[in-house]
Amino acid sequence: MCLFALLFLASATAQIISSDKELRYCVSPDRMPFEGVLNNKHVGISKDYIDYIGDYTNIDFKLVVTSSLLETSRLLKNGTCDVVFILEGSFGRDQDLLFTHHIFESPNVLITRIDFPAIPGLGAIKKRKVAVEKRYRHMDYLTKNYPGLDLVLVKNEEEGLLLVNDGKVDVMISSLLSASIIINERKLDRLIMTGYAETNDTLVMGFSREKSGLYAEINQTIESMHYSFQNHSYRRWYRVNPVLHSSNQWVGYTLFIFVVAIIILIWIRAAKNRVRKELSIREKDLERLQTVLLSKNREIEFLSTQDELTSLNNRSHMLHKIEDEICRFNRFRSPVTLILIQIETKSAPNLPDTDEQINHPMTSLSEIVVNKTRDVDILSRWSSDEILIACPQTNLISAQMLAERILTEVELQSLQDFAEQKISIGIGTLNENDDFSSWLNRVSAALRSAKKQRGHSLEVSDF
Repeated sequence: MCLFALLFLASATAQIISSDKELRYCVSPDRMPFEGVLNNKHVGISKDYIDYIGDYTNIDFKLVVTSSLLETSRLLKNGTCDVVFILEGSFGRDQDLLFTHHIFESPNVLITRIDFPAIPGLGAIKKRKVAVEKRYRHMDYLTKNYPGLDLVLVKNEEEGLLLVNDGKVDVMISSLLSASIIINERKLDRLIMTGYAETNDTLVMGFSREKSGLYAEINQTIESMHYSFQNHSYRRWYRVNPVLHSSNQWVGYTLFIFVVAIIILIWIRAAKNRVRKELSIREKDLERLQTVLLSKNREIEFLSTQDELTSLNNRSHMLHKIEDEICRFNRFRSPVTLILIQIETKSAPNLPDTDEQINHPMTSLSEIVVNKTRDVDILSRWSSDEILIACPQTNLISAQMLAERILTEVELQSLQDFAEQKISIGIGTLNENDDFSSWLNRVSAALRSAKKQRGHSLEVSDF
């Protein structure tokens, strides 16, 4: 009993998986060589691609034959079909569909009688009757770019070519592939392809949203499709029988040129895909290198502007910032004040100044200064035993209060870090006629006055 249940469960699971990998696709019988139905079997270019995609994805494609594009559209809407092959612009853009990458491209051509003047392109048509299918794929393109064309709407390409052959219409716009088949099958020896109609037939697959789960897999298969397969399919369905009339030799020449053109188009598309992938790889490498370079530049900038011992800004960084503050003062009269702090040892002069005697107090002093100043204040190690502070938008009284807070903290830590050191501070605000040299000289003079006093002290410079 258990074995039977397991077999039943496995069978049900297989059916579910199988149904997930099954797609019903609609095919119209009268769109050769793009697609058609022969003895109730799918034939044409789209059949080649269905077989290719099925082999690579293991998707089971089920054929649904329709009588026309209108019926195909109706079956897509009611859910009878999951997938359809569409020549872009023919129909389906008003459908709620997902569209794959381009599968196949073929040029459109201008067809006239042999005794008619050559027309190399749409722009050369002057007051001529032009036959176009009623649901022509590029009708919007013609009406927008060539509004002066005298269009004659026909039911299909065969009807239009017959009208041209009988002299009732001057020019027919048709697909290169389908026109070549009709001309040869109906033996329309008086017709010739004389020009390019500017737009290409582009074949894509349209997916109903209910089957969007397989869309990405099929789209990836189409994108990775090798151009040699596309070329093989094109050659298979592009057949032109020789025309025995010498006057129609130009048909063969023209068709040969278009065959070469389509092969070149396929090769160019494959080359573009390779270049696009290579550029994507190179762009990622470039982004990675730029990130590394930015990190290194920031590291270099930090090392070039920071003092190693105290982690304060160095002298060169302070000079640059001071110039900015002087310019701001001269323009906006925004006050700025300098505070120069010096640490000096009380040891006998004949004792050597080792790194431990000097560096340790400087580190402690820099920590006090950082904790007592604002974020807008500019700090730097000015010399081996001096710290310079620039206080933007700060008058002399406010700067003096800041210096006193620093001295108070130093006195609190004197027994620990500053037992053998004396801290002296000079303060001076920027005056109207000052440059940096005169300004710093006044602050240095105030510092020297403070050093003459006993203990930790500060002095304010004279105006």
